[in-house]
Amino acid sequence: MVYLLQSKIKSLRPITDCIFLYSGIFLFGLSLGYSKSTALMQIIPIEPDFAVGFSFAFLCLALTYQTFPKACWPRLANFSLHISEVSYSLYLAHFPIVILIASIVYQSRKLVPDGLVITQYIGWGFLLMALGSMVWWLFESRTVFVRNKVTALLNLICIRNL
Repeated sequence: MVYLLQSKIKSLRPITDCIFLYSGIFLFGLSLGYSKSTALMQIIPIEPDFAVGFSFAFLCLALTYQTFPKACWPRLANFSLHISEVSYSLYLAHFPIVILIASIVYQSRKLVPDGLVITQYIGWGFLLMALGSMVWWLFESRTVFVRNKVTALLNLICIRNL
């Protein structure tokens, strides 16, 4: 829906897209608060998941109209680009690794969130990011190369069959 709306709304004036963005942030924050308040849910009978999902979609739509100057923070821009490229590989690979870590290292123990556990959690997070990046580098980063080779091979086969 965000994609369809974004393609329909061609451009906004600078003041309008700023209001759009702040409205999206406000609505998203409001919906998160609403989703945790049983008293509000009794007064306003809206499904909390719907409220959060709708407001997040609105925020995503508002973000598509924002221009973020790449030149101001080139390292942040490069890091953001890398994270966006790696995100699917991280999504794909992290859960089986988390299950492996949980079953081997922690088994069925419950942990108290003290300094050691939080440090371990941060360490595991960095490990998962590194492994997700490695999966991206091994497979997903080569997608264009593989697609071009397969396309060339299919074209060659099709030409020979004619």
